[in-house]
Amino acid sequence: MRRALLNSLLLCVAMASAASAQDIPRLQLDVLNIAVEAPAFIPESCGLDFSSQPSIDTAVCVAFPIQSDANGVSWDSHFVRLLAERGWEFVGGAANVYYLERPMDDDDCSQRMNMIGWLLGDEEEIAKYGTMEEDSIDWSKIPFRTFIFAIERAPVCGSSRYAQ
Repeated sequence: MRRALLNSLLLCVAMASAASAQDIPRLQLDVLNIAVEAPAFIPESCGLDFSSQPSIDTAVCVAFPIQSDANGVSWDSHFVRLLAERGWEFVGGAANVYYLERPMDDDDCSQRMNMIGWLLGDEEEIAKYGTMEEDSIDWSKIPFRTFIFAIERAPVCGSSRYAQ
């Protein structure tokens, strides 16, 4: 009950503070340029650190209330559709990762992006996710999901491409 009330309150605050179209924050990678509208937002931290991943050039993220998934909002399809409008093609995925590619000027090469779903909230509770302790997660301490858009440094060419 408290969780539902908190989520409703967060949604109301987000909707009440919705900015005009020119003030809507954007994921400002030149390859994305996606408007982020309430109740989604750009968090200070993505929840995962990519600094030790030499294959990742850039990573940005967007967060949204977990409760919105239960209310019929499909953030997965929303962002995949927005990316498709910008030339990204869904080429596969498994579990919480989607793989997308966008053709480069050279017809034989593509830029690759991983769209990774993750959780945002209490780190101790998140650490239980995917373990034997998963049944004991206090979901009220993990109010948000994130999508991390991780752009790979090197293009993929020839037979290495998923989209052919």
